[in-house]
Amino acid sequence: MAYNQVIDLSNVQQPESIPEPTMRYAVKGVLPVTHGGTGNTTGATETALKLATARKLKTNLAATDDATFDGSADQEVIPVAGVLPVEHGGTGSSTKNFVELDGHTRIYVDAVNGDDGNDGFTEATAVKTIKRGVGIINNHAIAVNPTTETPAHILYVMPGTYSGDDNTLTFYGDKLSSAMPLCIYIKGDVIFSGLALTVNVGGSVIFIPNGDGAKVTFTAPSNASFLIRVINSSLLAFNANLDVVVDCQNIASNGSVFYCSHNAYLSLSSNITVKNATMGSGQLFYSTLQGLITNNASFTLQNNTFNHIFNVGYGCTVNNSTTNVSATNSTVTRFASVNALSLVATSSRATWASSTIETADVTSNGGVVVG
Repeated sequence: MAYNQVIDLSNVQQPESIPEPTMRYAVKGVLPVTHGGTGNTTGATETALKLATARKLKTNLAATDDATFDGSADQEVIPVAGVLPVEHGGTGSSTKNFVELDGHTRIYVDAVNGDDGNDGFTEATAVKTIKRGVGIINNHAIAVNPTTETPAHILYVMPGTYSGDDNTLTFYGDKLSSAMPLCIYIKGDVIFSGLALTVNVGGSVIFIPNGDGAKVTFTAPSNASFLIRVINSSLLAFNANLDVVVDCQNIASNGSVFYCSHNAYLSLSSNITVKNATMGSGQLFYSTLQGLITNNASFTLQNNTFNHIFNVGYGCTVNNSTTNVSATNSTVTRFASVNALSLVATSSRATWASSTIETADVTSNGGVVVG
């Protein structure tokens, strides 16, 4: 077909007159945006308000490579750059994966109002179980003990009853040490029901009162051989001004309330009530293989039967400076049996003896009772 005239769209001007309708025109060039065109030869406009077909966009926190998007398909691997600041819920750092609040990390556990789907970083977002709280600490938290300003893991336990497998009280030293202890702050009335407490393999756990009226109660699981145990170079401490109740009714007759062995250290400085023990061949304290017990606690005995207050094996030291002991319906056969280069040093024998039935101590192989 022959054309009478060629129109250059890239240089189109307002016509002075309407072309003759009988003339044929050829078109070349690109119609610019300013005259209603796209400004290109692909037909893609630069001023479109939306895509003809809706697409999905998804960020991926694990992605590291740059992503492109031309609108022809969904893009679900968009990487994220930078760090999320603390004020927007992040850590403010690319090298740490915990949230610092007031210089230390608080992990809150609340048996009544908590939810294990929460992050545990505030009382309002507390988790529900000890297992979940300790799991967050083991995986994330490096903190500062607000009492001593030393590095620590912090677990705030709110009032309530904690029981079952998800509230296990077994702590290991792979995450805890004397340099990085687990500080368990007890608020109000906390009950660990049917749970024996163990600190093992170099772990370090400190129970601390969180405000006035802090009280923690331990009840043993059925036929337990112990209620509170610290072993294998570990540390367990109960700080002053914390009321501790140990209900021994489920402990086996030859068991122990407090058990310490293998270079472990048990420190008691609390107000401790021991009740309902029927342990005619068992003991209040058992220590062996270079265990160390420091006992500065105030004791109340209620409805107990023990064979020994202290049953001490090889290479152990017990520093018993308790000066306040009261007893109701409690019988102790013997104050101490001390064996094999061990020492029980006490300044409170008379106080214990005045509230129990006591026969002679037993010492052998270099065991010594002083005081």
